[in-house]
Amino acid sequence: MESVHILANPESAGGRGRRLLPELVRALGETEGAPAISSIMETEGPGHAGELVRSALSADSVVPLVVLGGDGTLHEVANALLESGRSDVPIAPLATGTGNDFHRMLNAGTG
Repeated sequence: MESVHILANPESAGGRGRRLLPELVRALGETEGAPAISSIMETEGPGHAGELVRSALSADSVVPLVVLGGDGTLHEVANALLESGRSDVPIAPLATGTGNDFHRMLNAGTG
């Protein structure tokens, strides 16, 4: 994996996404062998995550998406990928929401 897109919902869990985004960027930058960051996208409201994903997709490459947000953000991202016919794009969800049911279902913690 050479690079990743980061999509963050800064308002998730009362601003938790906003606080954790710089930490994620710093950790990727300091970790040997970590992928480069292709883009950092921040949502501005409901429905915006899907728009951002569709605009970031390139037909000829598969760049994984790191999704910093809650269940709603993850839902928008997954739907945008499926609607675009891009089920080949890996998603790395990082739970920063209030419910985080997706992570709980996978026993992946709640963020």
